[in-house]
Amino acid sequence: MGFTGRRTDILDLKDRYTQISLALLLGVLALRVLGVMITPLNLGPDEAQYWRWSQSLDWGYFSKPPLIAWVISASTYLFGESEWAIRLPAPFLHFWTSLLLFGLAKAQFTPRIAAYSAVTYILMPGVTLSSGVMTTDSLLLFFWSAALFVLWRWRTRPQSLGLALLLGSLIGFGFLAKYAMIYFLIGMILVCLYDPPTRRALVSWRAGLGALLAGLILSPHIYWNITHSFQTLSHTIDNAHWTQQVFNLDHALVFFSDQMGIAGPIAICLLIAALIGVFYKTEKRQSPLTISSSTQTDALIWLSSFVIPALTIILIQAMISRAHANWAATAYCAGSLMIAAYALQARAWPVWIWYAFAGLGAFAALIIANLNLTTRLALAALPGCALLMLGWSHNWRPLALAHANFAVNAVIGGVFMVLAVGPAAWSDGAGFGQSFKRTRGWPETVEALSKAVSEHQAAALMVDEREHWHGLDYYGRAGKLGAPVYTWPRYDQAQSFAETISLPPDYSDIVLIASAKPYLRPRIRADFKTIKAVGWVNIQLYETGKRQFKLYVAE
Repeated sequence: MGFTGRRTDILDLKDRYTQISLALLLGVLALRVLGVMITPLNLGPDEAQYWRWSQSLDWGYFSKPPLIAWVISASTYLFGESEWAIRLPAPFLHFWTSLLLFGLAKAQFTPRIAAYSAVTYILMPGVTLSSGVMTTDSLLLFFWSAALFVLWRWRTRPQSLGLALLLGSLIGFGFLAKYAMIYFLIGMILVCLYDPPTRRALVSWRAGLGALLAGLILSPHIYWNITHSFQTLSHTIDNAHWTQQVFNLDHALVFFSDQMGIAGPIAICLLIAALIGVFYKTEKRQSPLTISSSTQTDALIWLSSFVIPALTIILIQAMISRAHANWAATAYCAGSLMIAAYALQARAWPVWIWYAFAGLGAFAALIIANLNLTTRLALAALPGCALLMLGWSHNWRPLALAHANFAVNAVIGGVFMVLAVGPAAWSDGAGFGQSFKRTRGWPETVEALSKAVSEHQAAALMVDEREHWHGLDYYGRAGKLGAPVYTWPRYDQAQSFAETISLPPDYSDIVLIASAKPYLRPRIRADFKTIKAVGWVNIQLYETGKRQFKLYVAE
């Protein structure tokens, strides 16, 4: 490959693009930290689960590796156990990730491309959402980007043992964040197949020592899995639901729309164009989507090895069974660089491509449900016309799409933050009440159930939904419920962490059952000698939705 990389100061504060990027990234960080501090939204069930794990540090947990619990434990040790303290690491992790991507892009390309790369990443809707909640993705993307940056540095300095060991440690901690770090190893194998400088670094005794260090970091977690019946690994495999073994092509469209929600609709189009432009060319002709610089093309091919595996594997997974939108999130670290480098370097597109984009956008707006015809026509016409004017002003170069991507994702992020920090009436009025239902009403739920526990003199409270157990566990801490809370086990073996906290088989005291699942109630009744319905608890979550429990007293 002709690509050799650029030796440059990564954060040269005298550079104009570095100054602008750092100011923008710090501004976004400040807004997101403020949002975490002032949002009225409660913890989601997954966040409450991670908090529970952080109360008892270990080398593994039921469904995730341990790093998420360690980080939350450190944050709550410093700042207390409030919601904002649990979520506080998330915006900082994404900020640091954007800096790493800036440094990598500056070394591979130019300061301008570096600036566009960092802003592309930090404004992605998925990153905006992930910056407001504490999940394993923020940790994974940080270690992934750090490993990508170190791999490039090691590529240019293959004799460095320190970089080999650093890469090994980053990969090890990446696996402790989330098993999706496996896609990074696949990317390294792909790079080795065609890039001699990377191959010289990775096929060496130094790489062996780096791999050994990664293994040492992972070994306590592996031992934990061995001694706990491979709980984490088994849960990860079960999540795939491969038993169906049926391809559903329509799921591919759902996967594509989900990725639009993660990266942004324009960003996905630019990434696809970059992948086509990189690979679709021959000696006799080039695609209209290619770029003119062979050096830049080599760099894009190198990055594509860390984009394609996650997108391809999760697309296949989606067609076999199901795939959550965030499962392919690692593709957008290197993908942000591809989007920026391509947008700034690609030649002008044929005008018909711009009309096609405008037409697709108009069609998508016309089929939006629950909007009147006038609104849909306005949504179809205005953005399409604006896109064509933007393309004309940029001489039909895809750089126009990069600028449109910034604007669209900034608006999406701004709307989300306003809805997240504003009163419930705002999100309800905008039609997003259901989207926030898992993060509302938990203190009120605890208050209502604690009254029922006291009224019926129950010694224990039992629920039949894992999410409800986690919400009650966090918001009912310090004895607020008046009784310990358990989960009714649906299966012979626990299918979630909450089900491991189940009522002992020989429990003989009075139990208050708060059932949210009507289809489970006959099975629950069969588990008790006596059971009597005593009422309902209803917690309004949004205008047309509520959290409802049917209450039973049982022994």
